[in-house]
Formats: sequence, structure tokens, C-alpha cells
Amino acid sequence: MAAHNRASISTGNQSCYFVSATGQATAIPGAPFGAELPPMGVARNLRHVLGVRSPEVASDISLKIAKVIQSRRSHVMRLRDPRLDGPGLLLNIHPAREPDIAVVRVVLLEAPPPLPSAELLGELFGLTPSEAAIFLALAGDMSLGEIADLRGSSQETVRGHVKVLLRKTGASSQKQLVRIITQIGASVAG
Repeated sequence: MAAHNRASISTGNQSCYFVSATGQATAIPGAPFGAELPPMGVARNLRHVLGVRSPEVASDISLKIAKVIQSRRSHVMRLRDPRLDGPGLLLNIHPAREPDIAVVRVVLLEAPPPLPSAELLGELFGLTPSEAAIFLALAGDMSLGEIADLRGSSQETVRGHVKVLLRKTGASSQKQLVRIITQIGASVAG
């Protein structure tokens, strides 16, 4: 595996691995969301890294990885543990530059999306620190009342900040504000 292909694309809700056709996974630098990993450069079976116990599911993962390596076409699959609540994991499987290797990005579906910093939002849209903080709070699924309570201000003050955010970003709704910040966060993280 060539070093030039390694890039840290791990965030709090995703991690990335080089996976061979035999299923041996080597972490791409960066801390994953909680999987126990061997030291860098040490390969471990992806099934064990993901905690997959079902032989059928492990076989399905192996077949999908082999298909991506052979066809050189990406594939996405969802893993869900029936013993646990929640949407599970998403595996984005892509062919690597090297033959017989796939890049597998594992995304924890229930984790919140990565968000950009308040400083970056200020820089991109000309926001004040208060406006950027409110922008981030909206992306954190907080209501205007919750944001007002957190900031020790009135709901009307927060509503005024939201109107300024709409104008400065060019968004037409709070929902669109959240989509904008989510796209920025995903772009910066990945």
C-alpha cells in the first residue's frame, strides 16, 4: 500500500481502512469512532474491526469488497446489528489505486454530522461570533427557545440573529441553513 494514498479522513463518526481482497484491514491514520485498532501498519480482519459476529454478514462484506476490487466500481452497504437499536453503520467501499485493495470508509449513522468551526463560518459568511454560535446551535437541532435559554437572551433576539444568518448566507429557511452547515462540515471533514 503506497504511502501517497494515505490520508486522514477520520472524524468523530467515521473511520477509514485499506482492506485487502482477503479482508485484512489497515487503518488509515486518524482516530476512529471507537473500534479497537491494531497499531498503524498492522492488519486485522475487517470483520473483527467492525465487530461482525454473523458469518453470513461477514461473507456479504467480503463479497462486496471483492466485487469492488474486481469491477473497480464503488459500492455502499449498511450494517445493522439486530441486537442494538439505531440505524447501524454505513460502509462506503471504493477501489484503491493499488490493485487488490479497497478503501472502506465506515460511518456511524446515528452520530451527528461533523460541523465546521465558528471561526470558519465567520470567515465564509462574515458572521459575528454570536451569529456563528447560533448557526452551530441550529445545526445541533436546538430550537430557538433552547438557544435563547442557553445564551441567556430572549427568543426574539435569537430570531433576529437567524434573520441575519438567512440574509448573510443567502438561505431561505432554517432548514436550508442546517443543510448549508452540514455540507460545509462534511466538506471540511472529508
